[in-house]
Amino acid sequence: MRITFIGGGTDYESFFGKNQGSSIFATINKFVYVSTINQPAFVKDLYKFTYRKTESVGDISEIEHPVVRETLKEFKWNTPINIATMADLPESSGLGSSSAFTAAIYQNLATRRGVSLDPESLAQKAISIERHKLQEPGGWQDQISTTYGGLRHISFSQKNFTVSDNLLEEQLVEYLKPRMILLRTNLIRKDMGSALLTEKFVREKNNQAELKSLSDYSQSSWAKITKSNSLEGIFQILQDCIRTSWNCKSKWGNQILSTEVNAVISKIRKRGASCYKLVGAGGGGFLLVADHPSLISEIKLDFSVEDYIDFELYMEGTSTLLYD
Repeated sequence: MRITFIGGGTDYESFFGKNQGSSIFATINKFVYVSTINQPAFVKDLYKFTYRKTESVGDISEIEHPVVRETLKEFKWNTPINIATMADLPESSGLGSSSAFTAAIYQNLATRRGVSLDPESLAQKAISIERHKLQEPGGWQDQISTTYGGLRHISFSQKNFTVSDNLLEEQLVEYLKPRMILLRTNLIRKDMGSALLTEKFVREKNNQAELKSLSDYSQSSWAKITKSNSLEGIFQILQDCIRTSWNCKSKWGNQILSTEVNAVISKIRKRGASCYKLVGAGGGGFLLVADHPSLISEIKLDFSVEDYIDFELYMEGTSTLLYD
């Protein structure tokens, strides 16, 4: 899964088709897992998929889960297979879990077919399935971040993207770990409502100037990060990105700044927090807070253990393990 420091919204195709998009992300040590095993040839239901429920069908077209159905179709899968998925955090939490799942199942099946995919190719496949075949609303950064991993910058331009080198090193991981926390807003989206609203907002060009400003700020911030030789300096740049992003997006209305989100913000501001943002499409999910370790520790005192997530940044992208 991932967190975005700045640039969400500029990764929507309706924006970067005519403008330069730019975002800075980092993957975290929270994962979506997809496991597959062969089924015996004599089973009646050739395709089995276990998630919140279990689907067991004889034909791919009968599978209800859209991503599983379309991915199996793309591979023209014709042998019995049992697929299962689990995740460290719930779906619709704003951390890119849906795209992490899409990339994971695609890479899993590709590996079974003996096909090797680099991060760019895998991201393109995940984007194709989610955004083009299924017409699901949203941007491109989630598919790219989960496949590449690390701390990187993405540039979007006219149906293409380029991804920077990974600047995440072990020292930076350790430095940032006590300085960031994810707070649950008690509103976990069970649908694509927030992404749809953001898509509509972008398409109607209600926030073009703001998105262009965010894109420019993202690019200039990444240039500063690449030149910084200080862990504290990198952290301060990321803090500035978080503040700038939230100052812009919090003006977009209730689809971003819901009552539940406001309640969490009011709580942390009483402790002196000033650097925070939602990490998803808006309205709910998790609030990212970045500040001094002592303040992060104080904030934890105001929340129960089930309402905050300790995490650290993670070096790698989508990967597959094989077992004989």
